[in-house]
Amino acid sequence: MDYLTFIPSLADGIEEYKTLVSSIKNHRLPAAVTGLASIHKNHFTAALCRTLGRKILYIASDEAEAVRLCDDLAKMDLRAYFCPSRDIELRPLEGRSHDYEHSRIETLSRLIKEEFDVAVVCADGASQLIIPPEELQERMVTIRAGAEISVDACVTALASAGYERCDMVEGTGQFSLRGGILDFFPPDAPHPVRADFWGDTVDVFNYFDIDTHENGENKRILINLYLPYIDFINYLVLLCLLMFLLFYNWRKPCIKEDLYGEK
Repeated sequence: MDYLTFIPSLADGIEEYKTLVSSIKNHRLPAAVTGLASIHKNHFTAALCRTLGRKILYIASDEAEAVRLCDDLAKMDLRAYFCPSRDIELRPLEGRSHDYEHSRIETLSRLIKEEFDVAVVCADGASQLIIPPEELQERMVTIRAGAEISVDACVTALASAGYERCDMVEGTGQFSLRGGILDFFPPDAPHPVRADFWGDTVDVFNYFDIDTHENGENKRILINLYLPYIDFINYLVLLCLLMFLLFYNWRKPCIKEDLYGEK
């Protein structure tokens, strides 16, 4: 047994930990634990997850703490996923990375399928509204062997979902098309996938090696693509900010007149 897997079991001998578990089981909440170092927070999180058999939402102070937590919990054989916060851009950008978007989609898809033990989010990200799970499922396009879907429809879905078209797939969020063979790398997949079309039917659908680009073993896999969702709250925030600036600029001369006693 790995020592990082063994450490959380040591919490069972700590009286304060027993008190915390008892408070949670008997709904004597909220409860607070203070004086823990960062690594000990991770140990307590892993121990609570195993002792209670529940899924945990961990709100980290910043992204660095969230990333460290996910790495530590992964070494303790727990499925931890980080959902980064969304940045609101108020100016045009020449280039933009979709890595954070792919990370959010991967985490949200894991939450929908309940394929996680710990969901990690920063404090600012926890205050942001996100797409409801029902809406995300409605915007899901499923691709599997035998599916009736055209190559053009798949390419359109990939482009709409934020995938970047390239000559050869080298990382997540990319796709390439060569004749009737479509390669793409979903953010929540362990390896890139290859779809071989026969007309408007997915004839062969399997993982492939990203280094050699050779097909892997034949497995029955299923990939979900999530089409883009325009989060109205971002535009609502921008609209409120714009209205405030317009109102402030309109009231500014009146305020000056009042201060100087001019009418």
